[in-house]
Amino acid sequence: MEIEIDLRDIKNFSYWAKKAPQKAVRKATALTLNSMAFDLRREYQGRLKRDFVIRQPKLLDAKLRVDKTRLSAPVNKQLAQVGSVKNIASAAHGRFTGWEEQETGKRDERSRTHLPMARPGGNFKKKIRPAVRAKRGRKFIRPSSFGMSGNKKTGSQILGAAKRLKINEPLRIGNLLYKRRGRRFDVVQNLKRKPKQPKRVLWMKTANDRYYRWVKPSITWNKHMKRLLSKP
Repeated sequence: MEIEIDLRDIKNFSYWAKKAPQKAVRKATALTLNSMAFDLRREYQGRLKRDFVIRQPKLLDAKLRVDKTRLSAPVNKQLAQVGSVKNIASAAHGRFTGWEEQETGKRDERSRTHLPMARPGGNFKKKIRPAVRAKRGRKFIRPSSFGMSGNKKTGSQILGAAKRLKINEPLRIGNLLYKRRGRRFDVVQNLKRKPKQPKRVLWMKTANDRYYRWVKPSITWNKHMKRLLSKP
């Protein structure tokens, strides 16, 4: 009596048992790190909305970013990062610190201050008017542009000269920047006064503490691992 045994299935299973769990561990770890990074990003967005006046809501998507880890990378080299991104001031893009001063207490590096009337109606929740920004290369009108000496700086004299010359460009007198609106000038910027130090608000730490109070990485990893191993 002869019995033929096909060992191909056993060999295939043996190969899967050695290789598949290793791949599943790498993939489950990567999926856990990436999903937690995106969850934290949502926590940051919610915390910033609650704690700050966000004048440009698109910043929450554009400046809070996630760098995902690769699914095929070895476990000890996997890293998913989430955080805010800062801009270096340029002609095309304004300066943006990524809310760093509020989180760390770092000093504001700006050397000038926009005053309330730089915003429409003096409303601090509104964005600064483009016409009053001191962009690089912008030419400001000075009293000498009206043929005035430095001693004649009264508002009525300047207003009269501006109306006669039909000039509506920002007007600089000393360290102050003015913008004509109707029959009066608004002081919109102090070019030599540094902004007040922002109030320290630990938005990132608070979001992290809240997230890890409710989320357990091991549970998330087990969920991904179970799903991967259950695949045919």
